[in-house]
Amino acid sequence: MELLQQIGNLLEGPLLIPRAVLATVLVFFAPGFAWTLVFFRRLDVIERLVLSIALSIALVTLSILVLNVLFGVGINGLSALITIIIITAVPLTWYGLRRFLGGKDA
Repeated sequence: MELLQQIGNLLEGPLLIPRAVLATVLVFFAPGFAWTLVFFRRLDVIERLVLSIALSIALVTLSILVLNVLFGVGINGLSALITIIIITAVPLTWYGLRRFLGGKDA
């Protein structure tokens, strides 16, 4: 337990700002960006950025709430992180396979 306490103290101290930046990118950008790669092939940088932020907010919020209501998954940091990783990894895998297999307009 003391090791976990020390890790917690480390994350609260000098790693607070990098942790906040990483969390912001994970919650507000990464899932939406991954889905825009799959569904919107020809977007300008600004369009992709704005759409990524909007999609991320919607996808993260709705997926966590749906998991809570339908499956009884508690809303906590770990379940949110796992959900965000899954809703980001699925489209990245899809996009990678499409590019690897040489799909049209990849």
